[in-house]
Amino acid sequence: MKYIKRKVRNIKSYFNYHWDWIRILSSPFVGIKLKWHFGNVHHGVPYKLPSNDWFKFDFVSLGWKTKYDDFRHEWNPMISIVLLKKQLIVWVSSKTDCEAQYWETWLNYRYKTNKNNSEEDRVKELIIKYPQIWGTYNKEEEKYDSVNYLYDILKPKYKKLIDENEPETDDSY
Repeated sequence: MKYIKRKVRNIKSYFNYHWDWIRILSSPFVGIKLKWHFGNVHHGVPYKLPSNDWFKFDFVSLGWKTKYDDFRHEWNPMISIVLLKKQLIVWVSSKTDCEAQYWETWLNYRYKTNKNNSEEDRVKELIIKYPQIWGTYNKEEEKYDSVNYLYDILKPKYKKLIDENEPETDDSY
């Protein structure tokens, strides 16, 4: 019986580690899309090319690390199949142009907000504690601007919460 419990725990831990990112489908974030490549083998999984030229299957989960208590996105989930020296690879990507901010915000939502709160309260906490406001320099007007990536990352019904809970920013740079 202990053996079975241990195996079940190992299976749960495997799925929690490798497939936890799939929860983004039922989260307050915009959806995901799939990107495809078919051709010669030249995409790594994630740091090296697949080693076997005739047949190789690789699944790579969402790649991230923590640095100074912050999450850092490293690579997107992907599936790679190499068959007869050709590679079919499918990446899971966000529907936004800000990949790193999208996945880092989701990781903050998933691991750092209070899971006992409602989804809306968790989004408010995310907006206040982990904003995605980045500075940009406008060369034409010779001034600094700021961009809030949460407008692109969150579903439309949560965008009103951004304006209500957005932290004050210092525009002096």
